[in-house]
Amino acid sequence: MPNELDVIIVDDVPSVCQVTAKMVGHFYQWGEVLSFEDIDQAVSYCLGREIGVGIFIVDVFLGPESGFWFLDRIKPTFPVAHEDAIIITGQASDEIVNQCIAADITYLIEKPIQFYALQPVSYTHLRAHETMTGISYAVFCLKKGGGGGGGGGGGG
Repeated sequence: MPNELDVIIVDDVPSVCQVTAKMVGHFYQWGEVLSFEDIDQAVSYCLGREIGVGIFIVDVFLGPESGFWFLDRIKPTFPVAHEDAIIITGQASDEIVNQCIAADITYLIEKPIQFYALQPVSYTHLRAHETMTGISYAVFCLKKGGGGGGGGGGGG
């Protein structure tokens, strides 16, 4: 499966894993969509793979560990895991944003995840791997009722 770019979802809340996997499965066709509720199973799976790339959608808090810990652990198999990660969180505090910046993680999305936020981020990851170019934009802290970036947004 070296030609595939799999999406690996890790969240310790079963409903978040299920909904996120279903959401990604609606538009993602360049590889498998795998989800893990148990961080140790996710680490074992990733370390058992050939060295490669993937897209990781990872919760910040995973029981006693963190999403950052998970990405550090799988680095032997996925050397650019941090750059290929989308961090998800219930509340994007300044501390979490700073951790993402320090870990070279470009994407941070706040739960509940909206389809319109996840699809372009995943697609951008894919295009970056196809063209070997850097990802040129970021999505930070999309909130319910907020305006979003760019062309004016809206209230709500």
